[in-house]
Amino acid sequence: MVRFWTALAHIAGWCLLFLCHGVQATTFCYGVTTSALITLSVSDWKRQMIPPVCNLVILGSGIVNLALHYRDWAQFLLGAVLVSGLLYGLRRCSGGAAIGGGDVKLAAAAGLLLGFRRMLLAFAIACILGAVVEGVRTRWKRKGQSEKGQVVAFGPYLSLGIYLMMLF
Repeated sequence: MVRFWTALAHIAGWCLLFLCHGVQATTFCYGVTTSALITLSVSDWKRQMIPPVCNLVILGSGIVNLALHYRDWAQFLLGAVLVSGLLYGLRRCSGGAAIGGGDVKLAAAAGLLLGFRRMLLAFAIACILGAVVEGVRTRWKRKGQSEKGQVVAFGPYLSLGIYLMMLF
């Protein structure tokens, strides 16, 4: 059943991108990225692990997009460094307890694809979505369940923020 919904998400994601942007090279980069985002979201949600190949695919899309929009190279390179640098600092300060390495790499690859303004917005959306959804999930848990050691997968929220920024 999960495969059906995942396949449906891939199809719907690509269709929405083509409806918003039409047929162009950037839309194809976004479509490939969408498939990688869906795949890594499912993996992160189930196993708290982002497959490196997904980040490499997004990085490849970012490099192609950078080549297509080479005049704006500074904003794309700044996008690769800004949010990922913040997440890397958080990871270092927490000893890896607050954020995973895959999330840092995802932010760098997606920042190269989106540029710094849209990557900042994607990160803000991810933080808000993550806080709301995880807050609701925590409230729904039984009182007898332990909260200690609970791991929150940030990849799905970051992926949704990135996808929304690709749409607009």
